[in-house]
Amino acid sequence: MNAVIGLKIGLKVGLRALSAVLATVVFLLMMITFVDVVGRNLLNVPLPASFEITRLTLGMMVFVALPLVSANDEHVTIGLFNGLFHGRAAKRKQFVISLFVSFLCVIWAHELWVQAGALYQQNERMMFLKVRLAPFVYAMSVLTMLTAIIHIVQAWLKLVGRFWALEVTGV
Repeated sequence: MNAVIGLKIGLKVGLRALSAVLATVVFLLMMITFVDVVGRNLLNVPLPASFEITRLTLGMMVFVALPLVSANDEHVTIGLFNGLFHGRAAKRKQFVISLFVSFLCVIWAHELWVQAGALYQQNERMMFLKVRLAPFVYAMSVLTMLTAIIHIVQAWLKLVGRFWALEVTGV
């Protein structure tokens, strides 16, 4: 029982840090957009490379949010077959779905890792910022793998009937 409580506390601390990163990325995206629009419309001086910065921050926002949404069990679901499953069958259905989502995340993380390796080998950089793309894609791969791990843990907890959404709120 203490191991489960320790796991829950550790996950909450890690996900709280991830939510702080997400809040920072969203704030950065908001500020870039504000400065670019004001500069473009009032001063006729757009923010240089704002398109590239926006692309990077938007991509990171999505992948940083992915494990948070999964840990809180707040992803979009469709209850099309919920009426067909009750009791143990419902737990097994949730187990299978979580395992399947985890499997898809592992494949996705692997493909991102392969793509990041190719970007690294080609020394791919952004046109204006001259920033390498590979570290960002590696980070996306790691965050996707973290999401897969979260779904594996959730699958087991749903099967044994001890599932709890972490509800990481606030920063």
